Amino acid sequence: PHKDTPGGAPPAEREETAKDATLPDPASEAIAALEAGATTEEALDAYDRAAAALLAPDAAAVRAERIAAELAAAAKEGKEA
Repeated sequence: PHKDTPGGAPPAEREETAKDATLPDPASEAIAALEAGATTEEALDAYDRAAAALLAPDAAAVRAERIAAELAAAAKEGKEA
């Protein structure tokens, strides 16, 4: 448990900890691949996969915002017609 909160860490801190735990660090992934005997190309692939995982949530949020705007515009056009 968190020292200041009886039930554990504050929600924002829990969220940050969970986010850190699930997202890979690209450099660490590449180094781990090299240490496991991967080629430089394989290590770079591991780096790219980890970097893509970091960017995926942002890309999904941008796409969701765009879709929501398109739906709102379509709904507005439907009401005006």
